[in-house]
Amino acid sequence: MRSVRAVATRRRPAYGARVLRSNVDDILGPAGALSLAEPGFEVREGQRALAAAVALTLDEGGVLLAEAGTGTGKTLAYLAGAVAAGRRVVISTATRTLQDQIVRKDIPRLQAALGQSFVAALLKGRQNYLCLHRLDAARGLPKSMQPRELPRVEAWAASTTSGDRAELGTLPEDHPLWDALTTTSETCLGGRCPLFSRCWVTRARSAAEAAEVIVVNHHLYFGDAAVRAGGGELLPRHDAVVFDEAHAVPEIAAQFFGRQVSTQRLNTFALDLRTALDAAPGFPERTEALAALHAVTAASELLFLAVRPVGTDSPRVPWTAESGDAETHRRHLALDSALLVVEERLTAAGDAPGFEPFALLRQRAATLRDDLALLLDPRTPGWVFFREARGAYVALSGQPIEAAEPLRRHVLAQVASVVFTSATLTVGGTFDFVRQRLGLDEADQGLEERPVTSAVFPSPFDFDRQARLYLPAGLPPPDAPTYADALAEHILTLTRMTAGRAFVLFTSHRALDAMHTRLRHTLGFPLFKQGDAPRTTLIERFRETPGAVLFGTSTFWEGVDVAGEALSLVIIDKLPFESPGDPVLQARLEQCRERGGNPFTDMQIPAAALALKQGFGRLIRTRADRGIVAVMDARLTTKGYGRKLLASLPPAPVVRDLEGLTAWWLAGNPGGTPN
Repeated sequence: MRSVRAVATRRRPAYGARVLRSNVDDILGPAGALSLAEPGFEVREGQRALAAAVALTLDEGGVLLAEAGTGTGKTLAYLAGAVAAGRRVVISTATRTLQDQIVRKDIPRLQAALGQSFVAALLKGRQNYLCLHRLDAARGLPKSMQPRELPRVEAWAASTTSGDRAELGTLPEDHPLWDALTTTSETCLGGRCPLFSRCWVTRARSAAEAAEVIVVNHHLYFGDAAVRAGGGELLPRHDAVVFDEAHAVPEIAAQFFGRQVSTQRLNTFALDLRTALDAAPGFPERTEALAALHAVTAASELLFLAVRPVGTDSPRVPWTAESGDAETHRRHLALDSALLVVEERLTAAGDAPGFEPFALLRQRAATLRDDLALLLDPRTPGWVFFREARGAYVALSGQPIEAAEPLRRHVLAQVASVVFTSATLTVGGTFDFVRQRLGLDEADQGLEERPVTSAVFPSPFDFDRQARLYLPAGLPPPDAPTYADALAEHILTLTRMTAGRAFVLFTSHRALDAMHTRLRHTLGFPLFKQGDAPRTTLIERFRETPGAVLFGTSTFWEGVDVAGEALSLVIIDKLPFESPGDPVLQARLEQCRERGGNPFTDMQIPAAALALKQGFGRLIRTRADRGIVAVMDARLTTKGYGRKLLASLPPAPVVRDLEGLTAWWLAGNPGGTPN
């Protein structure tokens, strides 16, 4: 096997050890189950080697870092490795899109070849499932108050077999109706719910309990890890976890081991409390509880007015011990007192029939008080605190600066076998950056008995033949006044060359919206925009629409698989550096500086390299694909660090002039359109 770099605390058998390779080959080999079931199945050595590595790690325990280049077939590889190891394995993905693909495509394919020899289940966070109790409540509203989209949801609810909102492609992903029809861990009534036996979340969890392979996403996995730290659980006990799209693990884990209180959270609490009180007119403390509810609403409005960022365009602003003044402190005390009164009044309900929601609401009030106390006195060592505002939404948040320590404590120390895999784990040929962010540094304590192995499984694609990297000469820098004009001109020119069939990826929503407004009437191709529908729906529409162009941000930079002629061009507007004003990034850079490192070279460049490699990876998905990646950022060729970023990309030849690019494109697409 090529390009294997291993670091382990004890010697391990080679990946090709007969005891495991024979099992994996029974699935992926020339005479394996998939070859026999699918006459056109392509046997890939990299895929077999990765599957054997996964199986060995799951069998013996330890940690595997596996970078699997695009085209390796890593999904089937780790699924085959999981089946070969014969353990209960959780597969965790960064995106719901990949989660759905694994369950709807890859697992059925493997089960069909193996004769249904293993049981698999899909499990998402509860906010992905329709809440029947809340649907009933919406139906009970006066007709004048019912959302006009409700009949559409009702029709879907009558036919769905999963309650998963991914099936509801006609409702935009950010539509407020969905928030009213689903629950969170705070708002769910659990066993007290009158519809508990029919609950979609309950059914999904029951299926997961009986499964050997459970497919989740990182948000749910780390939500479970955080709940387990408090003595609860969301997922069944498992022997092993495979993190696909593992480059996203540190960021998501840090968020879930943090805290947040927002206007939305308090408004939802107030609405649920009012609904519960209206449904229990015989509650003896109803009048006092209603008065406390009004006090909570008034106090929360005043508090969030005090903490709302003003005079800045930054989405997140630091919150420090010096940020709050005496008035902020007074408003916090007023809200805390009002929530305490709610707690005390609801305690009188006990467990009496008809008052079931009150116990949960009482606990929610207590948790809100605890979280507000932590966030408004931001002194927790190793944490960063910040506030943010989007329209009417305001939030106070705090989270670990880095996820390394909670990952070691709540994942690596709890699960015997952990696999981190992605097409983008190395920077400059090493795993050093991702090891540090995952808590796998050799200097870290607590991993002495846990072998940590890293390996690269290169892409089988011929990038020299299949792709070109277009870096236009003479492009103005991204901060130049003429940049937007140049970008718009290149988008028009390049999409005409490829007859559409393009992703245009932006580093910010603002840039996406501005360019969409500018080009939507002049592009000349079917245009899809992130946010107009759920991501899965947009991708399906893109695949099905000849010559389509899709505008997206970070959510489309990864976990999106569009093979064949539907996608021949990926345009990236700017290098994906994180916002320098972001308080979380600032805290990480300062921490790096305090440890004697160079924040730019040690953190910002590696993070940008991984993100850029993800964006490039959208283009070539099969050996037959052919296309162009165009990066509209002159810094790749004018700055010294540009060489480091380019060195992390697949080895596609670089083209600087449009004439040369057009000639290459037309040579492989005789029917194409010249500039």
